[in-house]
Amino acid sequence: MDDKQEKEMGNSKLEIIKKRIEKLNQEDFDLEAWQATTYAVLMKILSPDDPRLTQINQLKVDYGSWALRDATSKYNPVETAKKKGKEILESIADEVVLRNTNEGLVSVLSAESFAAIMSNRDKKQIEIILKKEKKENLIAALIQLL
Repeated sequence: MDDKQEKEMGNSKLEIIKKRIEKLNQEDFDLEAWQATTYAVLMKILSPDDPRLTQINQLKVDYGSWALRDATSKYNPVETAKKKGKEILESIADEVVLRNTNEGLVSVLSAESFAAIMSNRDKKQIEIILKKEKKENLIAALIQLL
């Protein structure tokens, strides 16, 4: 698979995740239906042992909460489940973006440079590392990020 195909696949994963987030805002939202379809979709994107799959499955509308019994409470169990679902999906989307960026950089930078950059957040050190790379590699890396 070439870089363009990898980037397109990453973009399609992001689109799928965005659609799952949009479903949270539907007027006729059904948590159980959303969970089942979201879980099936995420199984194609994540590894089977990813804890976020379990978190999606464990979302529930908790009508037994003490907050519901408090007349002044603004607790809405459906909205709470939706917010948790949205946060989980947004973290997955962030990971997909990061993974695409890293894969693109790995393909153009030397393995040694990439590892050094990822393990070092000091700008001066990163500048020294990048100055050792070939100009063509740096241009290719910038193109990958765009």
